[in-house]
Amino acid sequence: MGHRAGRYRISLVCAVVGAAIVSATASATDVRRVTLGSSLTMTGQTASLPGRSARATGLVAVVKSWAGDPKLFHTWARTDSKGRYRVTMTPPRRGFLTVVITPPDKHPVRYLFRVV
Repeated sequence: MGHRAGRYRISLVCAVVGAAIVSATASATDVRRVTLGSSLTMTGQTASLPGRSARATGLVAVVKSWAGDPKLFHTWARTDSKGRYRVTMTPPRRGFLTVVITPPDKHPVRYLFRVV
């Protein structure tokens, strides 16, 4: 019984390590590289609110943070009648920039940029 338990532990450790490697690789591909001074444009469309067929419309909150810094409110945007929105910004410095866009349907979208 002890021999089987040892194999199980080794398999479990390998599975956890493998999952961590895959997760790290997947998150690394989500980082978008941009050049300092270039303009970033993020677009999206809201989903329907529960019980409604039309897409959610209204204000979109945009929050940004630089690696390790606290989150800062950046701006508001407004959706059009079909729930589409567009946010444009120009990063003022180099580093890792996280932008979180929260549309009226309350499903935030997170972008990660590496400004070089």
